[in-house]
Amino acid sequence: MASGPKRTIPVPAPKKITTPGPLGKRRMRHESGPSPHTETMLSLFDAHYEALYCDLRRLTPPQETEDLCQQTFLYLCNLQESERKALDEDSLIRIGHSLLQARYRPFQRIHSAMRNRVLGAEREETMHTPQPTSTQKLRRVRRELSALPCDIQQSVRMVIAEKQSLQQAARRMGVTVDLVDTWTSTGLELLTKRMCNHD
Repeated sequence: MASGPKRTIPVPAPKKITTPGPLGKRRMRHESGPSPHTETMLSLFDAHYEALYCDLRRLTPPQETEDLCQQTFLYLCNLQESERKALDEDSLIRIGHSLLQARYRPFQRIHSAMRNRVLGAEREETMHTPQPTSTQKLRRVRRELSALPCDIQQSVRMVIAEKQSLQQAARRMGVTVDLVDTWTSTGLELLTKRMCNHD
């Protein structure tokens, strides 16, 4: 089991935001102290931080887990008053999982497209399917994608991850539709081979 979570709670600042530190984390501070709403959210977040961290830590590495926890807190601060009344530990965990799924969804689409090429199945995988795609495997998809040539990588991201049409991707890249189609197919083929070599 991972060691206890190191708590870093970002406080939304309407006026002043300091320069990000070495790890790229943005430290926020108020010039006149947090608002009552922020204080309430801080108390809620502080009470359930450890449960949220431990739940997300099962799926993500430490730094990414902490980042997701901070995103969860910022999400809470943007909720309408009517949405704050029923917040509890389960609510925080649901929000954290929703943010996690949004972060990995593009790579789930890429992984599904790779499987479809091999199995001929027209089905998009999610973390809720009977045989879910693990976040560890999706992080590997992300790493392998970043190692591909830039044009191929961009085509796969646009057409598969972002679900743009070949025409849209071609316009954005300034090339022909056929070239985008070729790059996308080549990218999926290369990714499949690279993933298989690591399995």
